[in-house]
Amino acid sequence: MITTPSASWISRCALLISAAFVLVTVTFAQTLSSGTIEGRVLNTRNGEYLENARVTVDGTGLEAFTDSSGQYRLTNVPAGPAKPY
Repeated sequence: MITTPSASWISRCALLISAAFVLVTVTFAQTLSSGTIEGRVLNTRNGEYLENARVTVDGTGLEAFTDSSGQYRLTNVPAGPAKPY
């Protein structure tokens, strides 16, 4: 004799699967709270871009050095307020 699951059991399973999916989605979205900062460092006195300038993010170990055209890129920067110095 083959028995089939009841409608209420199927509904409960579907609800649990949906809740688990939402929980995983929300958790995954919260872990993506980082970004990228990129730019160029300019010497305002002579108008030239700086090579090998060190750029850091306070409170982290993140740092980058500018290339020959003054460009830098920092990845995985935590979300939050920022202020240039």
